[in-house]
Amino acid sequence: MSNLKDFKNKNTEFTGTTGIDLPEGTTAQRVDTAGVLRYNTETQLAEYYGENWKPIDSPPVLTSISPSSWASDGSTLATITLSGSNFSATVTVKFIGTDGTEYTGLSVNRVSASSVTCTTTAAMGVSNEPYDVKIINSSGLASSLEDVLDAGSTPTFLTSASLSDVGVTGAAMTPIEIEAYDPDSTAITSMTVTSGSLPAGTSGSFGWNGNRGVFTISGTPSAAASNAFTITASDGTNTNSRAFTLNTVEPDGSSEALAIASPAAATSAGVTTDGNRWFLPPGQTQAHQLYFEGTTGYVRLSPNPGYSYWYIGNTSGTGTDSGVSCGSGSCVCTNLGTYTVGTLTLAFFDDCSAAPYCNYTFQYKDAVNSTTINNAWLNALEGTLATGYKGSDFYLYHNDMEGTSNLGFNFSDGTQPIFTMSDNHTSPVCTIAAADYVGTINSLVGSGASTKLLTGMHYRGGSDPGAYIFTLRNSGIMVK
Repeated sequence: MSNLKDFKNKNTEFTGTTGIDLPEGTTAQRVDTAGVLRYNTETQLAEYYGENWKPIDSPPVLTSISPSSWASDGSTLATITLSGSNFSATVTVKFIGTDGTEYTGLSVNRVSASSVTCTTTAAMGVSNEPYDVKIINSSGLASSLEDVLDAGSTPTFLTSASLSDVGVTGAAMTPIEIEAYDPDSTAITSMTVTSGSLPAGTSGSFGWNGNRGVFTISGTPSAAASNAFTITASDGTNTNSRAFTLNTVEPDGSSEALAIASPAAATSAGVTTDGNRWFLPPGQTQAHQLYFEGTTGYVRLSPNPGYSYWYIGNTSGTGTDSGVSCGSGSCVCTNLGTYTVGTLTLAFFDDCSAAPYCNYTFQYKDAVNSTTINNAWLNALEGTLATGYKGSDFYLYHNDMEGTSNLGFNFSDGTQPIFTMSDNHTSPVCTIAAADYVGTINSLVGSGASTKLLTGMHYRGGSDPGAYIFTLRNSGIMVK
């Protein structure tokens, strides 16, 4: 008997505008008959049967996700919204790590054909970021966005592991800053020392300046050492650590930054070689270079001792002109000359504004840098000394001295011992009376707190000062 279907509806043409009304049913109601076309009320897609049921669908289009990053710590999950079009009634969301591992999104919710929400998984860590996001329609058609989901980067250090700054024991160090930031623009919440220790006498503090985390080391190092420590930076979720080394050293005068307060400080720092060293007495801001004798512990201004000669008188000449006298009542020193043998390491000036009380002040200089060492500097240096005096040899010459002359020596502590030098010349002659004041000065310098540094001399009058020649060995400050 013939089948009516074999004769009816062949090459059928459908007309109208409303469409073809397909038979509807659930997935369970399918009849596996080849060529059957139906509408699946569960998938909301048309489907047909060949060797198996195949849906008829347009692929989804994924255009963006939000948020594009979250802080993964192995337990905190994030809800991600996928936006696009053609999302089927049931969808699957996959997160794909850099190593290809697929993580199936949790709590998938189709809000509409253009919006789906889902939750990340706890297994999605920072090490496998950034993640691709893939949405799969029930038809199996899918759409992906690559490298769009960040699990939260670890903090990054901006400061090199080798700190170039060096702390000097006993001196407040210039604060050292160690900086870190988060590539995700997440705030750094803490930076702490997690191993090792900062230099003794120093401490660290953390702060966020709105752009990066700053760990500041400050204080006064109390011991020389190579200090190794580790700083760990955290953004509240992710951490990163870096090992640092900060050296602290004893000042030894080898540079201006390592200036020492006294010759004794150079000795205690183990300096045994001769050479220029930087000195900075307490309370002073200017460091000077003095020549340090490592074997004796003494310092002087110049490594090449010589003698400086000064001629002081009321006439021109070389100090042997005895033909003119300035009188007994009001001598004004008008001629000042300096004659130097060896390296000049000091200057000289006079003040005779209250004649005949003339003061002659020695201005010492830093031989290396040719900068004046003032009395305030010397006074501060004196406070660090055990023994010492300024000038190793001091001689006074006077031509044609009649009667007596009162001379005094100015010391850094303000004392002005007066001495009387007498001669019995009855008429001007071209002879020179010489007095060696080395022993006198040595007897005054004392020791310890009584140490005095010679800063000048003064003339306190006399019947005929004539002309003086001073000789001062310009090895300069001899202190220990």
